[in-house]
Amino acid sequence: MTRHFPLRICLGLLAGGLLACSDDGGTKPVDDGADGTSPVDTFVPDTVADTDGTIADTDLPDVDTGGDTFVPTDTDVIDTDTGGPVAECDKAANVAHRNSLLAAQPVLEGRSRGPITAAVSWASLADDDTESCSVTLSFKDSNGNGSLDAYENWTLTPAERAADLVARMSPAEKLGLTLHPYTTDAPTLANNAVAAATSTLVTAQHARFGVTTAVTKPISARATWANNLQELCEGENLGIPFVISAAGAHSAGDGRSKTSGFSRWPHELGLAAADDLGVIETFGGVAAQEYGAIGIRLALDVSADLATDPRAFAEPFTFGEDDAAVATALGRYLKGLQGDDLATGGVAAVVGHYPGAGATVGGLDPRLAKGKHLVFPGGAFDDHAGVFEAAIDAGAVVVMPAYGIPKTGSWTGLGGVVDGATIEQVGASFNKTLLTDALRGHGGFDGMVLAPRGVLEDAGTSPLGAPWGVESLTKAQRAAKAVGAGVDQFLGLADPAPLAAAKTAGDLTDAQLDAAATRALTLMFRLGLFEDPYVDPSAANALVNTDPSYRAGLNAMNRSMVLLVNADKPAGWLNSGGDGTQTGDKGNAGNGSLKILPAPPGEPYVRAGCSYFILGDFDLDYVRSVSAGYGELTNDATEIDGVPVTTPEQRIARSDYVFIRVPAACTADPDAGALTTCGPSLTYAGSENADVLDLLGYVRDAIDALPSSQTQIVVGVDGGRAPVVSEVLGYGVTGLYMTWSVTDKVFLDVAFGIVNGSGKLPVGIPLSNAAAASQLEDVAGDGQHATFVRGFGLTTTAF
Repeated sequence: MTRHFPLRICLGLLAGGLLACSDDGGTKPVDDGADGTSPVDTFVPDTVADTDGTIADTDLPDVDTGGDTFVPTDTDVIDTDTGGPVAECDKAANVAHRNSLLAAQPVLEGRSRGPITAAVSWASLADDDTESCSVTLSFKDSNGNGSLDAYENWTLTPAERAADLVARMSPAEKLGLTLHPYTTDAPTLANNAVAAATSTLVTAQHARFGVTTAVTKPISARATWANNLQELCEGENLGIPFVISAAGAHSAGDGRSKTSGFSRWPHELGLAAADDLGVIETFGGVAAQEYGAIGIRLALDVSADLATDPRAFAEPFTFGEDDAAVATALGRYLKGLQGDDLATGGVAAVVGHYPGAGATVGGLDPRLAKGKHLVFPGGAFDDHAGVFEAAIDAGAVVVMPAYGIPKTGSWTGLGGVVDGATIEQVGASFNKTLLTDALRGHGGFDGMVLAPRGVLEDAGTSPLGAPWGVESLTKAQRAAKAVGAGVDQFLGLADPAPLAAAKTAGDLTDAQLDAAATRALTLMFRLGLFEDPYVDPSAANALVNTDPSYRAGLNAMNRSMVLLVNADKPAGWLNSGGDGTQTGDKGNAGNGSLKILPAPPGEPYVRAGCSYFILGDFDLDYVRSVSAGYGELTNDATEIDGVPVTTPEQRIARSDYVFIRVPAACTADPDAGALTTCGPSLTYAGSENADVLDLLGYVRDAIDALPSSQTQIVVGVDGGRAPVVSEVLGYGVTGLYMTWSVTDKVFLDVAFGIVNGSGKLPVGIPLSNAAAASQLEDVAGDGQHATFVRGFGLTTTAF
């Protein structure tokens, strides 16, 4: 049993610094030895001081007031120290640091590299910094040498760890970090091994970054493949993991492929059209979860470009034309994607294309020789570059330069850091003024710079080569110039030979290579990949396209539809005996608004609602399967309102609505080759999809053939750049939507008033090709249609 000793009452200081105390009985403490520890504190009762300074018994509720250092060792009962000083490492600051390290202990997972334990020491954070404190923690033994090396020590900063690792690497291993190849592995459930070509990239070329292109393959197979790739890397010298990257994967069309199994969202311009920053941040979080489920930790194609030129092919993949709005939207996307801590599930973003690729000459594709210049005739360089500085403030960790050459002119930027009169006429990847002076110096960026695909290749579109301004240099000289300008890594590069040759020639120094490798490794450490690069294939399917993710994507698409035209409802049309002003009556189109939209959806199994015919890019089989939820689909009707119909023209003319989905206007650029990009024209007339106008003419003729017809034509232009819509409106179109990669369900839900319509244009729409050609490429809101300016959009209210 435990016996208590009397409380000592301290009276004051005696000579020699001892404290005189008395007690309430002078009984000596007794330790029953139950915990195996004998009392070691010499207790002298009454007014005699306690002098040995080693009270260590916690069986008894000791109260030591003698001025000695209190060192409890038993654990039966907590000792109470009411007077003596606390041990240096037990002081609050050191205890807090110790606890923070224990709390930060990451999950460690290895296949061929096991964990080790080691004591981590630090100079006291309390009173005496000459005293050292420590705590024992677990670490992954990445190089398998059985001891803790600095780069394995997760308590150090990513920069400290990277510096240590670079010093251990061979030149070949450092060169491998400049590569960022495309992998062609296509894992299946039956075969998810790392392909021989990819294995060679890892083991012979020492590549540790790469793009996965297996967008159609099963989710769990891709997760297992990612693990197999990480296991291969883990077994190599130093155990450096692999950073798997991917292009945009959550929308489809205009050159982009959605990853099978992921949730569906609109293009970035559609996200901006939703006019809700919460939608954009939510998308970032969903993207991070779905990428992470299959081991992807680096998202390519995150655009900070401004859509100031409506002719630019990449417009749908921007957040719009206004620099302040784009900077805010991009910041919220980065917050969702990267999270508060990249190491705990965030996905790093590659933000492009510095200093802003929206201002290409004539709106031409900057990957083509004729579009290789960035131009700033309006002097708006700071608007474009400023978005990147905002992105850096929001946590951007990788930046991709533009392809283009900033064309000389009477413009300046960033307070004179960039001078249009003297700037070197080379592409951004080779331009030291842009990457070192402006991006790193003025912008304060200390992350990795990833050059775009093809900048080291000879000019051409198949394969892509865009070495603008350095065409006369060899690949080795281009590589050296790019690294000297500030590039760390090259997208699409699978062979380090150009950089190795540059190093042999003395054009690429050890210091430059070390700096580039350090920034690449720092990103890896920030991502937490050295501790645990693996994912759980059995959980992968449950992490993608979850019900909340599906619904969030659906909400984003619903809200992204921008209604540009909504004509007045014809007199007496769809009134059900009323005057069209009643609300809550689905027989009154427009829900009391006296507008043709939204169309009355009816009530399944009670009332069919309006009749409608669909044309264009709708999936007719899908619409047939869900038609009862909207109204009476007439594509297969044999009679409408009791009148027999036998031809499509008759069905069109007797339907209440014709809904037509069409792509944006595109005239293939004859110089684009395999890139298949659109030229600058924004009209359907003379384009490769001029048949859109033929389709509209066919519908107009069918309606006009029946004088009593009141059929309303509603067109949805989907994806791509906004066309010259006056062409479309000329066919008597009374409802016009702009959308960016939405599903048929979304289109019909908004058009039929199942959900509200609320989208706003994030870009203006030019009145004509002439208006687009006359505007200044770098200036937002210049030369656009007076009605359809940025921010315009009509709203509709659901029934």
